[in-house]
Amino acid sequence: MNNIVIVEQLIPHYREQFFQDLQNSVSDMNDIYVLHSSHNKSAFIVNNIHSFNNIYVHNYKFCWFNFQNIICPLLRLRPQIIITDHNPYNLTNYLLILLRKIFRFKLMFWGHGGSNKFSLEDNLKIKNYFHRLFIKSSDKYLAYTEGVAKRILPFTSNGRIVNVKNTINVEAMILVRKSLQSVDVIKQQLGLSYPYYITYIGRLYKEKRADIVLEVYQQLKSRYDIGVIIIGDGEEAERLKAISDNRVLFTGNIGDWNISGKYLYCSNIVFIPGDIGLAINHSFAFGTPVLTQEHVLGKSPNHGPEYSYLIDKYNGRICQNGSLESMTECAIDLIENTVGYKKNVEQYIDSNLHLEDMVDAFRLAVS
Repeated sequence: MNNIVIVEQLIPHYREQFFQDLQNSVSDMNDIYVLHSSHNKSAFIVNNIHSFNNIYVHNYKFCWFNFQNIICPLLRLRPQIIITDHNPYNLTNYLLILLRKIFRFKLMFWGHGGSNKFSLEDNLKIKNYFHRLFIKSSDKYLAYTEGVAKRILPFTSNGRIVNVKNTINVEAMILVRKSLQSVDVIKQQLGLSYPYYITYIGRLYKEKRADIVLEVYQQLKSRYDIGVIIIGDGEEAERLKAISDNRVLFTGNIGDWNISGKYLYCSNIVFIPGDIGLAINHSFAFGTPVLTQEHVLGKSPNHGPEYSYLIDKYNGRICQNGSLESMTECAIDLIENTVGYKKNVEQYIDSNLHLEDMVDAFRLAVS
């Protein structure tokens, strides 16, 4: 049996099923161990309580940097393959690059391929040298999306790139969505009384720009009998509540996607003006189109790679960056054509972004 080690700083709940399925898929030839520094029981899983092998390692912090003490587990496990997050602030990654020749393990990075704030070719950005080091040091690079794969191609060979199609357990969410009663019935259960709803889901901090949702809502409410649902919590919560009227519902953080999914299911639009990532997968799984601003190099928002799953005028809208008029026009389009967009979203998610495909991509990469 070969040992495969995956180094993660934290293990969020949405990765739990992935690691379980991955371990099961390779169990005939490999044992997988996830080394992590998760410690917050309310937000992350912790050691020895779940059905995949995970080992807690201490995380030392130095200003912007951190180092995970993985030495003892590596000496004990002697892995043939190590997979680690593409994070230039994690000093553990530089140690792994040095050790790979000594201990003769294959090293694979996985992630975004660098920052999307600037071009990876820009030699004036010091951070790019570290991003490119990770890419060139990878025996295989596990790219989150096809967009990431294309982005890193100039710095490695095509045969060393695997598109893992980063996702969450959308299969389980789709089953829940298909089991739900009509939108009107679920609205009644949730106490939602307006014909149309815009929903924001995510942390409430400045970069997410949830305030723009309220600005667009102000443009729409003279035209539609519409409400807003804000799912999440954070530093901006009180300020947003202070500038909202009684048609804006603040649910707070909802950790159970079975519950948050019902709000998405009842919405015409999931609108995230700022940085967006796996919320796209979550929204699509519950049949709701997504609205966000276009990504412009050097400007906010700085979307995650999952932004590439959003196809303008098919499963959502991508509006002009910084234009309230464009955002309002796109929102109107989604409201007026809700049935068509929801049908497209369901067709897309029924055949894309499944966790099974991500597991298969990892399994092939390590085989």
